[in-house]
Amino acid sequence: MQERIEGFAQSHANMLAEPQLAVVRGLNLTVIAADIRKFAAAYVAEIDGDGSDLLWWAEALQRTCEAAISQPGDAGRIQDRLADLSERARALAFGMDFRVLMNPQRRLLSIGYRADAGQLDESCYDLLASEARLSSLFAIAKGDAPNEHWFRLGRPVAALGAGAALLSWSGSMFEYLMPPLVIHERQGSLLAQSCAVAVDVQIDHGRDRGVPWGVSESAFNARDREMNYQYHAFGVPVLALKRSGTDDLVIAPYATALASQIRPRAAVANLDRMERIGALGRHAFSTPSTLPLPACPKAPNGPWCATSWPITRAWPSWPSPMRCWKASTATASTTIR
Repeated sequence: MQERIEGFAQSHANMLAEPQLAVVRGLNLTVIAADIRKFAAAYVAEIDGDGSDLLWWAEALQRTCEAAISQPGDAGRIQDRLADLSERARALAFGMDFRVLMNPQRRLLSIGYRADAGQLDESCYDLLASEARLSSLFAIAKGDAPNEHWFRLGRPVAALGAGAALLSWSGSMFEYLMPPLVIHERQGSLLAQSCAVAVDVQIDHGRDRGVPWGVSESAFNARDREMNYQYHAFGVPVLALKRSGTDDLVIAPYATALASQIRPRAAVANLDRMERIGALGRHAFSTPSTLPLPACPKAPNGPWCATSWPITRAWPSWPSPMRCWKASTATASTTIR
């Protein structure tokens, strides 16, 4: 089976190198995938342990290869559905009225509208290094917010090592790197520089603690009385205007996926490391979190508290599209910006 897997990898590399032969290479990949599934089934039948994961992935590989070379009978219907989804998404986007959320005195977007009281929340999104800058840019483009609004967004800057970066509210990867999924932030700009510095700071933060890097808002290993995982805006303190208020160290794998647009090799190595500590499940990566820092001694040469590293077995839906977007951008040189 190992020989078939290596052969599959080589054939796939050949297909990428010679896209004009993709049809022929695709047929070859399908044959090899079928062999891998047969070997996997035979292996699972012989072992005493649970080999369901191996067989599931082998079957998934075969299905994917077969789907890639076959023309779906309902291709026209699928195209119509995609076109309809595109129009619905456009209508939803342009149907939003950001003027409802605009604080007229501060010229900033409120964090929400209190329907029961019939008034805006007093707090506003007031930082440029925030995921909300995507809404700000779209609101200005639609004419729902004045151009002045963009310049009302705060730009506090901190010197970090040999560079400098805009500070965000909580120092999370999400605040810096979600907007560049769809916004082209020009190289050399303050935003682009801040995103790159933020990733490097996050990498150093993990290295200094002997753990994988990538801190961002996420669920973590604490539950309420109904056994629901809790959620918190985790971040790296030196990037944050407001400290997180918790001593837990929580690593969010989707933060690494976001960082692949800036440090792709480091991101792949970090995901490999998280897989080795058991964070990769059947559906996706889960969030690993340590014990509270005062109770968790540093281990410079290995994982921090590796024997007691709890894994949050939850797969929220909202990080998945971000992971898909960045995987597509990093591996296939595509973009949705």
